[in-house]
This record gives sequence, structure tokens and C-alpha cells, in this order.
Amino acid sequence: MGSPDGAAAAGFAANRHTFVRRFEAGAVTLRRERVDLGAFVADVVADARRRVAVDGYAIDFTAPVDPVAADVDKPALSRAIWNLIDNAVKYSPECRTIWVDVARDSA
Repeated sequence: MGSPDGAAAAGFAANRHTFVRRFEAGAVTLRRERVDLGAFVADVVADARRRVAVDGYAIDFTAPVDPVAADVDKPALSRAIWNLIDNAVKYSPECRTIWVDVARDSA
């Protein structure tokens, strides 16, 4: 995804599949910590923007004004966000904008 070399993209995919297999087997312990979800996702998106820009993609990111506190496993959530962005690049080649929004559920 957005990487100048295919080896980096292949490594990312292999790591993702290894993590999923380990998670499904119960071999992964999630370490949750409280974060501001908007700020956390903004950091992940900032890194992703640099990588996908190489292939002509842009990321439109929106976060709420007020912090959204959440207990998350930061590496696992980061991988999930990267997976969604990676899928957007792979499966939406005609659209060069990826939208990422963080919102508070009103329920």
C-alpha cells in the first residue's frame, strides 16, 4: 500500500496475517490503555498520508472537536486502521480520496 517498494507492502501483509492467526488462536493479549481516539487516529492517518501520497492518494480526516476517550490496544487498533486504508487503496483504484472519520456515537 502506497509503499515505494513491494517488499515493504508484502511484509505488512504478512505481519497482518500472522497477527490475525495468533489472535484467533488466543495467543495475543490485548493491552488496553485510555487514549483520545481522535488524536490517536490522527497520528496513524498522518503516517498513512505520506505513504499513500506516493501512489496519488489523499486522505480526508475528520475528528470531533471534543476528545473521545477510548480504552484501546494501540498496536491492534493501528493495524486495523492501516488495514482499512490499505483496502481502500487496493479496492477503490478510481477514487483517489480516502475518508477517515472519528465520531462519538450519540447512543
